[in-house]
Amino acid sequence: RVRQEAARLGRPGVVRPAGDLPAVRLALRGQPPAASMKQIAQGGDAPAPDRGPVSGAVRIEQPSSRFRTFEQRNRFFTIQYPDNWRPSEAPNGLGVTIVPQGGAVQTRDGQSAIVAGVVVNHYVPFEGTTNGRTGARGPFSGKTSLDDATNDLVTQLTRSNPYLSLVRGSAKRQTIDGARAISLVLSGRSPVTGEEERVTLFTRELPDGHVLYSLFIAPGRDAGAFSAAYDRMISTLRVNDEAAHR
Repeated sequence: RVRQEAARLGRPGVVRPAGDLPAVRLALRGQPPAASMKQIAQGGDAPAPDRGPVSGAVRIEQPSSRFRTFEQRNRFFTIQYPDNWRPSEAPNGLGVTIVPQGGAVQTRDGQSAIVAGVVVNHYVPFEGTTNGRTGARGPFSGKTSLDDATNDLVTQLTRSNPYLSLVRGSAKRQTIDGARAISLVLSGRSPVTGEEERVTLFTRELPDGHVLYSLFIAPGRDAGAFSAAYDRMISTLRVNDEAAHR
């Protein structure tokens, strides 16, 4: 199916970034807290950050209309991305961060933060326990394990990024590569730029109760300009369920 999609879209090249790039992942409960946008940036080998961003000063490269295909080293998933953005694969684990120039910035305290870009990764909810109710609160009532896992992930994200909150009415049922999925939008004023930040979260169920999640991050002012590229990226996400824990 990936080959067919590649042929239809002009046969984009498959990219496997080389080198030992730092891991990008959300930690589980009971381990270090779930990653903030700063920690996600620190965990990925994103482009060299701009220094000292202030409100309105962050310039982010717009997505190209030409796309390439990233393939995770274990062939767990593939996803297309604008060819002027840079993918950074985790050396351990299953994640990738794809960031445009200007999408990773350096804060005044010398830390890095992602203000635009995409993160795709594997997530184990509830400390690896997928049976029974967990009490996690979120946009869904917990009728399925995917609902529970999504609620747990939203709880972790908003706990580590307290400026983000769920946009009411944004939660939707989806299908990604033949499996049940959920999408929702988080929004808030970024402590890095002082402007609105929008994070669209997709969760796709895996056979073992874990999820593959995607974070699509953009300043509110650029959300419209990025929407077509982000729509294409999520529509080209292909998952090999058998490779998830190989």
